[in-house]
Amino acid sequence: MRCLALHPDRFDWFTEEELANGVNARGSKAFVDALRQDGCLLHAPDYSIALGNERVVRDAIDIPGCVSEPFCLGVTGRERQVHVPLDDEEIRILGWLAAVRRGDVVRDLAEGVSVASGCGWVLVGHDSILEMLKNLEAKLSAHSLPLLDFHERATRLNATCAYFSRSMLSVEIMGERRGTSYRVLLSRDGLRCALGAADAREVTFVLSEKIGSAVYALTQGDPGPALDDLETVKRMQREVRKSLDEVGARLLVRQVDGVPELHAKVR
Repeated sequence: MRCLALHPDRFDWFTEEELANGVNARGSKAFVDALRQDGCLLHAPDYSIALGNERVVRDAIDIPGCVSEPFCLGVTGRERQVHVPLDDEEIRILGWLAAVRRGDVVRDLAEGVSVASGCGWVLVGHDSILEMLKNLEAKLSAHSLPLLDFHERATRLNATCAYFSRSMLSVEIMGERRGTSYRVLLSRDGLRCALGAADAREVTFVLSEKIGSAVYALTQGDPGPALDDLETVKRMQREVRKSLDEVGARLLVRQVDGVPELHAKVR
């Protein structure tokens, strides 16, 4: 972990997808015959190195953005809500650790804090910060949420599919005139806590007139067009999945008691 934190450039060779293809974006080839079996690349768990104590939470989870919000865990549309009495700083720490786990660029690290690039682990040099993280882990575990894992003086968010809650996401829809496509600007707020900071993230994508007008109507408080064509709304969200993942949004539009609403604040 210390090597990864000090020299991330030495280890940034191939993503898992590039490894499967045998070549990375820079054109470097991966010789991975030892990782193949019957001509197929083995899955990541077959050649990964396990660190830490907890089994990784593989269910999707929404990290709250404020103290009034619950954790939302499980299959989209059937999430289980878990309320944990955390303070503002503990919420901010979890959001920042989620950004680290997702591979976002972080900065302004506290003294004694470093990040092991590519694996989500944060090394903590100061006893006071480590104790604060241990106390946070105890609160989460008391509610059956093993969301912090530790390996000696390192910790990470113990979830492979972490998203951000609605309160941390913002959306703006542009091009509301008929006969045009609609441009969507989706962003995640910047993050700052006692360990460090992560800049805001944003992504832009285009929707066709029909579905774009339905999403625009949602920004005006009118769910009617989206409600009339829910299947198209669902298909649209699959098509923009990569854009949603860039900012850590589980959905753009979700149903609450059968009624569609935006899963983000309206700018």
